[in-house]
Amino acid sequence: MDQSARQRLSNHASLIADAGPEEVLWLGKGRTRETIRPVFKRLDKYCESIEALAMDWNIDFDFEIKEHCPTA
Repeated sequence: MDQSARQRLSNHASLIADAGPEEVLWLGKGRTRETIRPVFKRLDKYCESIEALAMDWNIDFDFEIKEHCPTA
């Protein structure tokens, strides 16, 4: 998981990718819990089998991961 900005302090995008096959799973506009929530809803039952995630520190992402991926 990563986030970046095109310009300082604005226009953020969040990216979620699978490192195994190196494919983008989801790309969204913003960097809040609400921004990344759709990917966890789409992954649904697979979230329970996720054991590890790599990301930049973002407290919103951390809370969302703890809610949807309890074994990560």
